[in-house]
Amino acid sequence: MRGRRPLRKGRRPSRVWAHAVLLLLFAAAAQPAAAREWIHSPNPPILYKSSLNNAQVFLAVDGNSPRHRTTSQLNANRNSWFTFSGVPSGVNLSISNVINHTITGVGEASRLTLSYSGNFSSDWVLTITVSASAYFVRARTVTYTIPVQTDNTKGLWTGAVSGQAAEAGGQSTFPVRLRAAPSAAVTVSVSSRDASEGTVAPSSLTFETTDWSTVQTVTVTGVDDDADDGTVTWQVRLDPSSGDTGYNGLTNVDVDVTTTDDDGAPGV
Repeated sequence: MRGRRPLRKGRRPSRVWAHAVLLLLFAAAAQPAAAREWIHSPNPPILYKSSLNNAQVFLAVDGNSPRHRTTSQLNANRNSWFTFSGVPSGVNLSISNVINHTITGVGEASRLTLSYSGNFSSDWVLTITVSASAYFVRARTVTYTIPVQTDNTKGLWTGAVSGQAAEAGGQSTFPVRLRAAPSAAVTVSVSSRDASEGTVAPSSLTFETTDWSTVQTVTVTGVDDDADDGTVTWQVRLDPSSGDTGYNGLTNVDVDVTTTDDDGAPGV
């Protein structure tokens, strides 16, 4: 009859496996969280002056959503966990209520109910910063920007021109979106009013009824010439057409852009 084989010196196999599992768990926990896109819902919202008081804003996460604090915690700390910037002078904007809300297909969101008083006569951009304290896990500070408009009259919105188109090949860009929801798709023709100074792309923008508030970008590229004409201001024309008569009858919108010269000072 064979005797039992003596145990080898060292750690028991079960302990070795246990340590291996712990190391794997530690390594997994140490990995940084995957990049996520933080979004509004709807994406993005537009707030209007007429409905700013008691407006509800959903601040959601696209993809692997972090877990929010409870409604009672969010509401109790709303003035420190949710802060505003960009609010114009004479406008008092605050949060009257905030809850932990779930959006189907997206995940958890903070639903803010706004309280507004005061007056403003031009469009502005509201920035909401959410503290990392508002989340249980995968916490990080999140910033949202939301356009605020004086009215919901149908029209084209254009943002500031950034970058500098130049004859040497430089480019500038500007954002475009609709100011209000259309009843049919809106196609905006984009053209250069001075082809000797610059070209534009794309040649058209299409806004559907489901994405009309999503910004699209126009890119302007300078055209090289032999003239010493200095910095020239010219226009990019936006011409909307649609089955929605409110957009189809709109006057063309011209956006001022500039092209810098690469041929030396004029008259030299």
